[in-house]
Amino acid sequence: MPLRGGSCRLFNPMGWFQESEPEERPRLLVIGCGPAGIQIVRNLWQEFDLTLVEPKDYYEYTPGILRGLCDEQHLETLQVPLSEALAGFQLRHVRGKAWRRPFGGSLKFG
Repeated sequence: MPLRGGSCRLFNPMGWFQESEPEERPRLLVIGCGPAGIQIVRNLWQEFDLTLVEPKDYYEYTPGILRGLCDEQHLETLQVPLSEALAGFQLRHVRGKAWRRPFGGSLKFG
């Protein structure tokens, strides 16, 4: 019997090769990429479809700024591009700010 439409079905009496659609993961919006935002991304990126809203395209370790004022070499290590800091994690980065409209409006970002 010729194949129709270019597809082929396997004989599958035990149900071993079930065709299933990929599960849709719950979505999670992470606002800000400070220490807490980074930890959320690192711990939950496999379980959630993450969207990160952050106005900067770099991560800055602000507690080290005082040392950086005295040591110029250290100052260069305080900022890391987000593309490097979040490499390997599946997420969307929206470069912008998030705010809520007054009187119960929906969350907006941009």
